[in-house]
Order: sequence, then C-alpha cells, then structure tokens
Amino acid sequence: MKRRLKLDWVTVLLILGSLVMWGRFPFEMGHHPGYQYIPFIVAIVYLLMLISPLLDRKGGLTASLNAYTNIIRAVVIAILFQYYVGLAVHLGLLYENFARYLSFPHVPIGIALLLIGNHLPQIKPNSFVGVRTHWTLKDPDVWRKTNRLCGYFSMLTGIFLILSPLLLPVRMLFIGLVLILPIYGMLFILYSYWLYHRKSTKIS
Repeated sequence: MKRRLKLDWVTVLLILGSLVMWGRFPFEMGHHPGYQYIPFIVAIVYLLMLISPLLDRKGGLTASLNAYTNIIRAVVIAILFQYYVGLAVHLGLLYENFARYLSFPHVPIGIALLLIGNHLPQIKPNSFVGVRTHWTLKDPDVWRKTNRLCGYFSMLTGIFLILSPLLLPVRMLFIGLVLILPIYGMLFILYSYWLYHRKSTKIS
C-alpha cells in the first residue's frame, strides 16, 4: 500500500496559530505591512507541498516521506518566522536589539537552509525537491552525490547567514544575499554536469 504523507502537527499548529491571530493586533514590521498576509500564503504553500507526493511521477517523495516532512516544516518555519517575530515585538517580548537582528531575512533563510540541508541527502529522485537537473534525474548516483554535497553546503551556508547580521555591515549583507543564491544554484548545476560526464567517460 502506498505510503501517505502524515500531517506534521508542529507545522499545522504554527499555521493555525498565525491564522487565528490574524487581524487581532496591528501588525506591521518596518516598511513591510504586507507581512500580515503571510499566514494565508504559508497555508497555500503547505497545502501544495502536501499534495506534491501524489503528483510526483518518480515516486521519490513517497520513498522519503520523513525527510520531506522535515523539509516542509523548515519551509513553513522560515516563512512564518518574521510573522511571529512581529507578534513578539508587538507584545513586548523581545529586546529591541535582538528584534532588529531577527528582522534580517538572512536569519529565517539561514534557518531554512540549515534544516533543509540536514534532510536533503535523504531525499530520493523526484519531480519537486532537491537539485533537479537533467543529469541528476537521469542517474540516481549523480542525484545522491549532488544532493548530499548540496545538503552539507546548505548547512554551512545556513550557519553563515544566521551569523552574518552580527558579523557584516548592512550593505554587504544584502549584496551578499542577492549574489549567494544564484551562485549557489549554478554551483550544483555544474557539479551534477561534471559528475554525470565523468561517470559516462569512465563507462565508455
């Protein structure tokens, strides 16, 4: 019988909590008043991620549901992070300096990369999650090696992003964030290409 993705109650409670609190307090974070709509956005994202294993023709998500559940949780935590920070600030639960540090997008992105990187090597070839290139989808061994390296690199990058607001000036922070993501993507596209063609050369 095909395994099914179970509801992760930590994730569900985070989403329900944000929906229940919606509109109950004047929620604005700096110059980003649109943050009050985050609960609805994350609920839609969560539902889409829940049905992804049913649409995955390769069956990789079904074969690695525990890791995929943790990746979903990481995505939800990252999206809702600043929403709950905003709530804590409104309730006076955070010191001003600490709240300012947590307001940097580097922190939730770093947390997400740290959590996702820990579980990415366990994800099997699929149509939705992981380093999905022509070469990783064509060869399970290339998929495994590429996503394992990506997982380790994601964790290191996540730690760096979490610490970066404490270590770098503000200008460098946002320039670095804009540059690091495309470089991050290109690195593993090229790595999967190199792995696949190196293996093909050895076989021939």
